[in-house]
Amino acid sequence: MGVQDHSGFEILLRVPDGTPARSNRRRGNCTVRYSSGLPDGEFGDLLITDVNVVAGSDVGDLLCKLALDYSRGSVRITTRDPSVPPTVDFNLLTDPRDIALSRHCLRHAFEIVRAGFPARTTILDAAGREVDPGMGTTELDAWAASIVRYTAHAAGGVAIGADGDPNASLDTECRVRGVEGLRVADASVFPIIPMANTHLPAIMVGERVADWIARDRGLVAHGLVSAVA
Repeated sequence: MGVQDHSGFEILLRVPDGTPARSNRRRGNCTVRYSSGLPDGEFGDLLITDVNVVAGSDVGDLLCKLALDYSRGSVRITTRDPSVPPTVDFNLLTDPRDIALSRHCLRHAFEIVRAGFPARTTILDAAGREVDPGMGTTELDAWAASIVRYTAHAAGGVAIGADGDPNASLDTECRVRGVEGLRVADASVFPIIPMANTHLPAIMVGERVADWIARDRGLVAHGLVSAVA
């Protein structure tokens, strides 16, 4: 068990004679979701999203993202002071399967640029450095590791388990062991990060925990919430 996030990679594109977005907002217009076909892959395990060229700039980008991530990180409490945030390390791309997936996704993005963009389109990294799309595997893996970022889909890190499980902070109804009246009802209880945005799964967890709380308070018997099997 460990915290996870979807690994993301930004490929900036300087497109000759590109037309800026009218809204002057950097937003995605189109997302391609596809399957890598790799031995450790799954159906729909990769995504590529295009992002507008905005007014005053000649740079747009492609956001490559792993929908399937194997790497796990950690969340550590470093002090008893509750005002100090925990230390979070996602350890992105520390699993070789994620490295293979990222390599596939980035190569595919380079091919999209080659086949579908004007010939003079320049590929840049986030620091504005020109990128060689024909780089070798070792160079590509090193470059991917240098630009990978989390995508605000943090999940996992708080294990659910049966009584007696030394690795489980929560019981099977998301109660925090050793703390009366406290439960965790968010994406941190996911055993693995879903191959999707975490919004709807987090709502489902909240609804389920709300049903348990209502049951414990006798609200189900009064018909205030639906009974849950």
